[in-house]
Amino acid sequence: MAIDHSQTYQKFRLRNIPHMQRLRQIRRTVKSLGVVDVDRYLDVGSSNGFVTSQVQSIVHARKVWGIDYSREHLESARSRYPEFRFEEADLNGSFDLGERFSFIICFETIEHTGRIANALTEIYKHLLPGGILLLTVPIETGWIGITKFALKNFVYRDSFDEIKVSKWQYLRSLVRGDRMSQLRDLTRPGYGEHYGFDYRDINDHFDKYQIPYTCSREFTTYVYVVRKASGSSEASTGARSYVSAGSTPK
Repeated sequence: MAIDHSQTYQKFRLRNIPHMQRLRQIRRTVKSLGVVDVDRYLDVGSSNGFVTSQVQSIVHARKVWGIDYSREHLESARSRYPEFRFEEADLNGSFDLGERFSFIICFETIEHTGRIANALTEIYKHLLPGGILLLTVPIETGWIGITKFALKNFVYRDSFDEIKVSKWQYLRSLVRGDRMSQLRDLTRPGYGEHYGFDYRDINDHFDKYQIPYTCSREFTTYVYVVRKASGSSEASTGARSYVSAGSTPK
């Protein structure tokens, strides 16, 4: 049975505290962007539509779409929010919704995909020129990653079966500051856990395609804001990525 992700943001548990904090930050960030009365808004990784609805209460979009790879999530979302449109899409592959959107959100989804660069490309191609992408991912490196490892190993007793090395080799890589994505088992089909996710892969992708972005740290989350250039491709603008004041460097 699919997880009811709305409970992740509403039911108080130790493991849910970062998610509850993240939802508050998401609401603040959306309001600060001044995104309101947009034509089309897309939630990538919409699950059962709870966060889709939370953001819609702020942006008041005329058309609201959500995409998810889980048919069970989609059925739940369609039942809960019949006024929104929910479609199946896999970020590990290629898809075209036949629409472009002026505002796209993607919260706590990219880290589950095996092909991060592909997922970012598929999302970005659905963003209208002049549109905004708001993307959040968990921090799984540095001292935060080490703390999460300790919790998952000693408290939650996770199996760590989604990585290519032993859990102690994984911990050594965290301590050394290695690129964690090299430890991820990309042969596993579909979506997986956070193990081996490294936010620097996102930075590399945006830098490679000269997509301007800001990245700020909020508690245990990185928040990316991408504004797509109007009327021209990023490759011809010479724009380069940057990190906003007060955020962690790449």
